[in-house]
Amino acid sequence: MFIKYCFKLLLIATTLFAFVQKAKAQNYSEYLRKEYVSLAGDTIRYRILYPEGYDRQKHYPLVLFMHGGGERGSENQRQLYTGNLGALLLENENRKKFPCIALFPQCPTDKYSASANINRQTKPYTIVCNYSNPMPVVLQSMLALTKSVIAAEAVDTNRVYIIGTSMGGMATYEAVYHNPNLFAAAVAVSGAGDTGLYNKCTTAETSFIIYHGEEDPVIGVSEAYRMDKCLATLKADVYMATFPGVDHVSWIKAFALPDFLPQLFSKSKKNKTPCNGK
Repeated sequence: MFIKYCFKLLLIATTLFAFVQKAKAQNYSEYLRKEYVSLAGDTIRYRILYPEGYDRQKHYPLVLFMHGGGERGSENQRQLYTGNLGALLLENENRKKFPCIALFPQCPTDKYSASANINRQTKPYTIVCNYSNPMPVVLQSMLALTKSVIAAEAVDTNRVYIIGTSMGGMATYEAVYHNPNLFAAAVAVSGAGDTGLYNKCTTAETSFIIYHGEEDPVIGVSEAYRMDKCLATLKADVYMATFPGVDHVSWIKAFALPDFLPQLFSKSKKNKTPCNGK
């Protein structure tokens, strides 16, 4: 059993290495390199992509991407490689069909963007998410960055989207919980969340899209089913798809789906009564 588990982890590492090498060949120069310093003094390095022919008289959707633990760092590049999402949003056809502002912050190596207690001795990991405490400072800073971009740029506030993978998938659920009026859609890939605290108030505005590999040896697919059941019980707008035979790196499959971008960009906030409490 242990040997089989180790083989799965090796397969994940090999898949990621091959995919990253391919992603590195892409020219990402149109993603501008920037830094944001929060009120707490934390520096968040990020990349931002503007629509072709950016017109401040118009209003564009904003896509915020929360990467996984493996893309942490300070070089301000690796977060663009995840699942080829950075390249996907650069494709000519997609830039014409889905003009948007894309925001890719990078979590520092020594930080973790989700409130999760993780036991890595179990297979898959045992994960307990807890939203009763304030968000991790780095997640607070990333969301402060997002709000500053919304305030400064030509953003359609009814079409702000958050996408997260692994650690970022957990951060995605947490960000929605603490900011129930911010996001029109949340895409969590290989993630997990605090189902005990989610309620109708925190799900009223946001559509949820969940993707997970059925053979995930890191964050078990049971986490996706738990969140899906929780959200369905709350009568939230939720869609879930699992991938048979796919391990933790399910974002490669998810972002390659023909309907991935059309489904995301079809979502708008429902503009229900503002949610001021949890």
